[in-house]
Amino acid sequence: CGKIRIENEILSSNKNIFSELSKYWMSKQDVAESTTKRQQSLLEVINQHIGQIPVYEIKAMDVLKVYRLYKKDGKLKKLK
Repeated sequence: CGKIRIENEILSSNKNIFSELSKYWMSKQDVAESTTKRQQSLLEVINQHIGQIPVYEIKAMDVLKVYRLYKKDGKLKKLK
């Protein structure tokens, strides 16, 4: 199937870093423009920290660290 082939190409290429996969995921979403903007804002924050890491190397602690940084600064409330 074409969709599976494309997804496999993304995973097997150098595009398996979080920022590239999140960009691909965003392109497949069918949501309101306001939702897209909020999701993109959040992904910009996340990508500053883990965007260049291959997805298979991201650990729960990496995500938790980003969450704690932004919670501490009160920035998460701004993204809602």
